[in-house]
Amino acid sequence: ALNNLGNALRSAGRMDEAFEQYALAVRHDPRFADAHSNWGAALREAGRIEEAIPLLERAVALKPDSVGALNNLGIAHFARHRYDDAIACYRRALAARPDSHEALTNLGNAHAALGRWDEAEQSYAAVIALQPESADGYNNLGLLHQDRGDRDAAAANYERALALDPGHADAINNMGFLLEEGGQREAAMDLYRRALEANPRLARASYNLAIAHLNRFEFASGWELAEARFDTVPPVTPRRPLALPRFVAGDWARGHRIAIWREQGLGDQLLYTTLLPALEARDQAFVVEVDRRLVPALERAHPNWEVCSAEDSAAAFSRCDRELALGSLPGLVRPDLESFAAQPQAVLAADAVRVAEFRDRLAATSRRIGISWRSFQPKVRGKLARRKSAPLAAFGPLSRRSDIRLLDLQYGDTEAEREEFARAGGRLDRIEGLDLFNDIDGVLAAIGACDLVVTTSNVTAHLAGGLGKRTWLVYLGAASPFHYWVPGAGGKSLWYPSVEVVTAPELDTWDKALARIDGLLAS
Repeated sequence: ALNNLGNALRSAGRMDEAFEQYALAVRHDPRFADAHSNWGAALREAGRIEEAIPLLERAVALKPDSVGALNNLGIAHFARHRYDDAIACYRRALAARPDSHEALTNLGNAHAALGRWDEAEQSYAAVIALQPESADGYNNLGLLHQDRGDRDAAAANYERALALDPGHADAINNMGFLLEEGGQREAAMDLYRRALEANPRLARASYNLAIAHLNRFEFASGWELAEARFDTVPPVTPRRPLALPRFVAGDWARGHRIAIWREQGLGDQLLYTTLLPALEARDQAFVVEVDRRLVPALERAHPNWEVCSAEDSAAAFSRCDRELALGSLPGLVRPDLESFAAQPQAVLAADAVRVAEFRDRLAATSRRIGISWRSFQPKVRGKLARRKSAPLAAFGPLSRRSDIRLLDLQYGDTEAEREEFARAGGRLDRIEGLDLFNDIDGVLAAIGACDLVVTTSNVTAHLAGGLGKRTWLVYLGAASPFHYWVPGAGGKSLWYPSVEVVTAPELDTWDKALARIDGLLAS
């Protein structure tokens, strides 16, 4: 009865009360697998994945053939990008019930996340074979084709899904994203709104609509909708279960101390860290958590800030009485285009001793240009990676100019590409012994030793912009890969005043884009 009451409360959206009932059920009967499973599933739905996983694992241990528990455990692993663990759970669920279309769909999703396109397609096809009228199956096939770059096949599958179920919110949303990728943002936004009418809880549609607004500099609407990032599946950002009230606009000048927790990757952390001077200007106390690799450069630039790493944040946050995700800060301090006039020129400071050392080691009479050309993305984001990554070979003409020297700032395993570049006559200097991934302080010093940085959309652009180094960010076509690279007045980044965005509709290949860079260097 306690378990059933929990289910009813969960269906009504009264999650905290549901958690209490599940806890009582488990306390009453510690071997009641369904209560563990339902409690774990409810926590997963609430974004509390790390709390959900042990309960779901316990449910599976108590009832090894529970398709529901196995499927939910797989979904929880998927949300943490543990795709192989998720696949193992889905396969166990299918061994218990081969006709579980939900487990088959989720198995396809996990294969797709790993770039195993053929296996994913087989799973989705199996769902359609089981349920020929399955709009879900066709929708998933559409997503698969979209990520592989086959827009026509994607559209055909979305249309088939919508013919079967005109109110299929996911297919409406995905068709919208397909249109937006094709440059039809207005039509896409109409579809996102239609998807939300069909399912007001579809977080992905809210988030897509948020990004569309941000691309149009409609910031107030965009930031509000962007809070849905915590509720997408998998979440763009997992929620941090801090036992503190959220800092809101009414809390200004009330003596609070905010625990500002990091979210997403290094680039996003740097992006939103540029807004912390707005808190300092209002005498608002805060502790900011960032990737450990960023701590020295932030402390060097802002000795009055309290900066901590994730490993040290528990103690630092214990002195706070409010919390805020770093990505929620712009909703408080950047409500419109005019507010970006307050963006700082720089928020990071490189180690001056290492900058001088690198300049000596790189002594050259010509201009020193740091370059970065690749973005390493999960396989599920293969199309995005292709848009954001240039071949090193495209920099060949620049490397052969007598008036410049190129310096490698690219993190990741690029040895084979660099060897091929050298065989083709390209010149690319490197700072021997510098770890371009782990030694961010060293990378910042290398950037500081350059006269200019030329980069595609990756973390190097954020590091250079954070330092205030003159930077040319280049991407193909007029469609920005991210809202924060849409150029403002004069082609400059709104977020980093030193970053100039180099793009144009006619620059549809990397060779053309780098030829434009070559022309700018000559001017």
